[in-house]
Amino acid sequence: MTDFVWDKAVWEHGEYVVTVRPDWEKSWRSIPIGHTMSSKDAEMVAKWLRSSCGDLRRLFYNESKDEQDA
Repeated sequence: MTDFVWDKAVWEHGEYVVTVRPDWEKSWRSIPIGHTMSSKDAEMVAKWLRSSCGDLRRLFYNESKDEQDA
């Protein structure tokens, strides 16, 4: 199972975004998600996503399973 690397990156001067990539991918191939925010907020969101990734994965898996069973 692939793990994801959640981080923050500078978008423009003073603005940051949360980024995500599979753990096997190079860091410069990270994908920005969401909207721009402060450095502190981007770090907080990335930290929350790192800690919640397992729960989110289960949620998406269960949702997709329910759609297939319907």
